[in-house]
Amino acid sequence: MSERTNRKNIPEKILLYGVLLLLLAGGVYALASNVTFSGAERRNLSRMPDSVSLTEWSFDSELETFLSDHVPHRRLLVGVSSTVQALAGQGILLG
Repeated sequence: MSERTNRKNIPEKILLYGVLLLLLAGGVYALASNVTFSGAERRNLSRMPDSVSLTEWSFDSELETFLSDHVPHRRLLVGVSSTVQALAGQGILLG
């Protein structure tokens, strides 16, 4: 490869590693989150699954539910989602 080709790939590599770092940071944040109640949704958020059993599919479902409930900036995303649904006439507006 020429030096010119390597220089073109540097911004792409920086972008790739930046996105991967953001995803990793979001996962770590979700696992470290202690929030148990969502005031905007008026419901209890799921808790971290207690037991790890690789033979049962329920653990995967419970872990997926936990991670989706503890996404960084969840309140902002819920607000955007409810606004879009309200504008489309499909639901009510949640703060």
